[in-house]
Amino acid sequence: MTVYEPATLITDGLLAVIGFALASMMRRRVGLGHPALLWWHRALISMAIGASLGGLYHGFVPNFSKWVDGVWWRLVLANISLIGLTMGMSLTHELGLRAWWRRLVWVKCLATIIAVMVWPEFVVAILDYGSVMMLWLVAAVVLRRRWSPWMAAAVVLSAVAAWVQQSGLSLSGTFNHNDLFHVIQAFALAGFFQAGLRMGNIPCKGVGRSSP
Repeated sequence: MTVYEPATLITDGLLAVIGFALASMMRRRVGLGHPALLWWHRALISMAIGASLGGLYHGFVPNFSKWVDGVWWRLVLANISLIGLTMGMSLTHELGLRAWWRRLVWVKCLATIIAVMVWPEFVVAILDYGSVMMLWLVAAVVLRRRWSPWMAAAVVLSAVAAWVQQSGLSLSGTFNHNDLFHVIQAFALAGFFQAGLRMGNIPCKGVGRSSP
């Protein structure tokens, strides 16, 4: 079996390892007693799963039929919608929003998953995921809570990473725009992790206490 895009497979794999490790560290340091923390932990896991699916897609799926390619690509896109779901649910709990907001987040996720099944375009999933990140950015700027600086930095880094990926910018023939995207996204993951440690007004080791 041929390994296609080995650098992308490796960088995606490393991104997945980082995501799973940060999710585990978050669970140990702050627990998951607050709903915002629980859903943010799931967001980190979803990001790690997404990196795993993406790496395997770039590395091995070209060996298989177009049917397998289509199914796997739809799984990648559906997982991006799940990232949007988990981040959105965390936001509703962190802000103390009413239950109907959470139902709206679920409806948006399901609608996006249906959409990518019919129109398997990257932009469809990114619009869903990106809209949630923009809401987190607005909340960070307006509310100025303990997690705000880390969240803002992570969202900005994610936006830069997305621009690099879409621009086709690469460092060399063997390290392309996808690989550079993964490197930048690793720093964004660290920012999301630090933001998660400060959610729910729950203190943890190494993070000072302050009012939200």
